[in-house]
Amino acid sequence: MNKEVYKILGAPGTGKTTRLIGIVEEQMVQGVQPYEIVFSSFTRAAVHEARNRTLDKFGGSASDYPYFNTEHSICYRLLGLSKDQLKEFGGIYGYAYSWDSSGGNRFDIRYQEAMLQTLGDYCEFFIQFWRDNMLSFDSAYLRFIKNNDVPSSFNIPKIKEYIDRRNQYKQENKLWDFSDMIVGVIERRLIPEGMKVLILDEMQDSSRLLWELARMWADNAEKVYFAGDPLQTLYFWSGASPELFYELKAEEEVLKVSYRLTNEVKDYAKGIIDKTHYPFPSFESSGRSGNIIKTSFNSIDWRNVDESFLLIRTRYLISKVTDRFISLGIPFISERGKESPLVTREGKAFNTLLKLRGGGQVATSELAILNHYIKKPFIEHGTKAAVERLSQRQYSKSQLTSIGYTDEFIKMVSTDNFVDILSMGIDDSTKSYLLRVSRKYGNEVFEKNPKLTITTMHGSKGREKKDVYLMPDMTTRVWDGYMKERDPESLVYYVACTRSINNLTILIPQTEYFFLLPEIKK
Repeated sequence: MNKEVYKILGAPGTGKTTRLIGIVEEQMVQGVQPYEIVFSSFTRAAVHEARNRTLDKFGGSASDYPYFNTEHSICYRLLGLSKDQLKEFGGIYGYAYSWDSSGGNRFDIRYQEAMLQTLGDYCEFFIQFWRDNMLSFDSAYLRFIKNNDVPSSFNIPKIKEYIDRRNQYKQENKLWDFSDMIVGVIERRLIPEGMKVLILDEMQDSSRLLWELARMWADNAEKVYFAGDPLQTLYFWSGASPELFYELKAEEEVLKVSYRLTNEVKDYAKGIIDKTHYPFPSFESSGRSGNIIKTSFNSIDWRNVDESFLLIRTRYLISKVTDRFISLGIPFISERGKESPLVTREGKAFNTLLKLRGGGQVATSELAILNHYIKKPFIEHGTKAAVERLSQRQYSKSQLTSIGYTDEFIKMVSTDNFVDILSMGIDDSTKSYLLRVSRKYGNEVFEKNPKLTITTMHGSKGREKKDVYLMPDMTTRVWDGYMKERDPESLVYYVACTRSINNLTILIPQTEYFFLLPEIKK
């Protein structure tokens, strides 16, 4: 087979995804069918964007593009699986986890972002590390304990006991985890049926196990495109490495213009990379100018920021920041760590009361959420169950008595003390926050996302905002890793800085543990 293999390198904002979608369009114009194209990336968002843009241009339905998905989803399809969840494994054997496991499957969580606290956390983190790196058990264990401050309960007998129980549970229930799917496809030599074109984006973050899968699929395609940016490698712990991408032998295409980065941000980002052993790529910035400043957290007028990221290294630190914002009554969205009350069920219940106060109508589904937080004398016995059975429709305040809401409810919702209706399962600090935000910003703050988004640096990957506020502080666990090997952490902060379209603000560290960012040029 005459195979064409290409490597596409794109610095932040150079339009790498747009270029890959262009390749899809070129292939389809030449007669390649959608089901003959595999387009896979590290995130669902990227592959869904590619599929939707192709659908807009060529028509059809999502089912016509069966292989526009993540590698794990494609493997799930190839194996013909119906379930891949481990569900209640921890509960059965008494293992605790510090992340929310109420949704059942949490094996797609990037554990380096989680707050590793329990033995269950460390066991799951180790298993993913071991299998992603394709190491022997002993080699993986030695490397793991060298690079992680593990608890005394994490030892070879305990981890092997955990693995045996985990495997037994999977076997008894015919379940698969994410690594099982990749290994299963490799061992069975399963190839997407009819594949002619293979496009793999964000390859710099692929584990060694995913690289093995990619090579197998590439051997069976006519045209192969590997795309990525080695300097945006974030998942070193799973075996991802800039060297794997640099060493890939293929015809290179380098995207030369960043449409996102200002001159100032490009130069600042270069200052981060210059302290590593990686080369900074040659590309042009947008030509626009922007500001880079350094200031304290308290000097920012957080109530009036433009569309912005506040980027923080870990979920643990995010929770501390969100607590401050809640105490100050500042609107925000938090994608990691503690949620913003504005988007929780409590916030939705509060918003339902606001709508009724303003004379608006609310849906049956909104009343169902509200009912979780109210009790007598505001609601009659049996009303909650009755609302759950109602078909979807809209109700005004005057119509609520007909379905079980009392006269006390109708009177109270019109008073300044309306928030007291929420008497079950909402703490006073949350009530106070919701009231402060609604009085300061109006009811519309509950109908649209605030301009400030708080997320981890990892969580910002592949995205951009007008302004970026960067907190250099680290936890002690991240600091310890930074002291052992600085290059991986440098790439994390490189990614964070390069999310900015206009302005970059470096916050003065608030602790003794922080990343050493370059000085800002005057």
